[in-house]
Amino acid sequence: MRVVIPTGRSGEEAVREELQACNRAVYAAAAEEPELAAMGTTVAGLVLLPERALAFNVGDSRVYRITGDGLSRVSVDDSPPLPPGRRTTSVVTQTLGGSLGLTFVEPHVRAAPLAAGDRYLVCSDGLTDPVPEEELAGLLERSSGEADRSDGKAAFELWKAAIEAGGPDNITLALVRVGG
Repeated sequence: MRVVIPTGRSGEEAVREELQACNRAVYAAAAEEPELAAMGTTVAGLVLLPERALAFNVGDSRVYRITGDGLSRVSVDDSPPLPPGRRTTSVVTQTLGGSLGLTFVEPHVRAAPLAAGDRYLVCSDGLTDPVPEEELAGLLERSSGEADRSDGKAAFELWKAAIEAGGPDNITLALVRVGG
């Protein structure tokens, strides 16, 4: 998705409007073909602005910020509270599309600091369901070098960990490094 921020609107407003447009597009695509009725998707992403990052999501796809202090979740899951002892759920409370009639979504858009050397992980639940956050943090910490090669290796190691843990869903991820 490409977000263009029109003059006079904040970045957060523009991102929310774009996500509403994406939601309408999913419903329109489903309306054209009966076998796609009620199809839906989650989404997460990052918009880099000169002094901050805008992390956004709908559903249970996530955005994490990785700094020298470790891994912190920036996004908000659209899932019901988990019972004690459970780490994941297949239930999401909102998606783009996902029902027979157009439903308005409340995207989560949060500003995060933008500092040279920080990294952001944008990923689907295909990564975070099988791989606990502590393991994600460890894999990312071991690959915190400066070169693009370390980010490529980290992305591969994250994907590999999800596959080795059973990888029951699509595994989508991107690592974004903030330059200086």
